[in-house]
Amino acid sequence: MREHVELLERVERRLYASWMLHAIVAFAYWLPVAQGYLALVSTTWFQGLDPGVQELLSAAYWLLGVAGSLLLGLRLHWRTYTSRLAAKAGSRLYGRVANLSWPIGAVAGYLAVYLTGASRPIAVWLLSYIAVGTLGVSVAEYAALRRPPVSLLPVAVSIIGLAFLPLVPAGWYAETVYALAIVSLGYSLAVLGYALRSLSLEDEPGRGGG
Repeated sequence: MREHVELLERVERRLYASWMLHAIVAFAYWLPVAQGYLALVSTTWFQGLDPGVQELLSAAYWLLGVAGSLLLGLRLHWRTYTSRLAAKAGSRLYGRVANLSWPIGAVAGYLAVYLTGASRPIAVWLLSYIAVGTLGVSVAEYAALRRPPVSLLPVAVSIIGLAFLPLVPAGWYAETVYALAIVSLGYSLAVLGYALRSLSLEDEPGRGGG
């Protein structure tokens, strides 16, 4: 009987480690996307373009980024990351929460800009979107694992970023660089947190899933 229990614990730890690997990929994907955009908008070529052309290029860039995320999600994140959260929590509701939090976050970002009359709308929208969207993932993660969710790190960093936003010079370039730097910081911490938690599994026999 004890051997069966130990075998189940090993299997659960491997599943948990695999789940965290998918979480790492889901967050890490956006780091090169964000840094690539910062490199693009920092060039004299981009800044010398007509504002309308800049907006079109920016929209095309992020649409490609979202498309890449969806393609990755269909293969890894959407079918494995959120489904395992839901399965571990014992309800599909939490998987839906994790998925729906992103469109809700987009709406919340627009509302934050509209209601506050923000002078730095790009940063307010993006940081609000990330905070609300990732909060839904955190809720599902806690329901599944019953331990402090690593995905709360980007939520906290985004909220802190909003608090310090008045210190950022006005202008689309400064606020864009600031907002993407804050998002990258939060996501980098999430990747590091998941990696450290995955490595710690070997030191936590019998606690593969919380």
